[in-house]
Amino acid sequence: MSIISRREIPMAIYIASMLIIMFSHFTDLLGNVAGDLTSFAVAIATVALLVGVIVLFKYHIGLIARRAKDWQYSFVALGAFLIYFFGQYAGETISKFLLDNIYTPTSMVIFLMGVARIMMVWHGTRIRSIYSALLVGMLVITVLAKSALGPTMPALMGVGTWLETVPIGGLSRAFLILMGIGLFALVIRVLLGYETTYIGKR
Repeated sequence: MSIISRREIPMAIYIASMLIIMFSHFTDLLGNVAGDLTSFAVAIATVALLVGVIVLFKYHIGLIARRAKDWQYSFVALGAFLIYFFGQYAGETISKFLLDNIYTPTSMVIFLMGVARIMMVWHGTRIRSIYSALLVGMLVITVLAKSALGPTMPALMGVGTWLETVPIGGLSRAFLILMGIGLFALVIRVLLGYETTYIGKR
């Protein structure tokens, strides 16, 4: 096996880059090297994005050429991508038109999908316990407080704000703490050489 294809090479590059960036962050030394490494990572991410776009076109063009199931939607996907992509460079008027008449309505549809998920939660829980009743009640109050009905009902707005800042805010902070612990554990595994999934090894 060639030394270039050995997994120790990418692992060494990954660990060394991580150590340099962490050392620069906590000591303000090797700032230029850490900046160059970060810029290099951004450049790689940009190339990866370009590769992703190429793969996207290759996949959908293949579906269209084979007349695969629901291949008509591939035209919609590619057309939407091209229109929105070139529309951002065609001038402020066209860009604003796309934002106001396509992107914003689509976002509203996605929000309505969220409402549909709320209804699924409602039907799924069936209020079988006090905990499911509390969950559904908090969900309904928060959604109503965020809607246009909230400002017209100060009591509802106050309860919704309290739910958002105390229980929901506490859960969000708990998730952030767990994510931080998980990332720290991942860094330790990488530095010790146990984490190899980023090079395709398990």
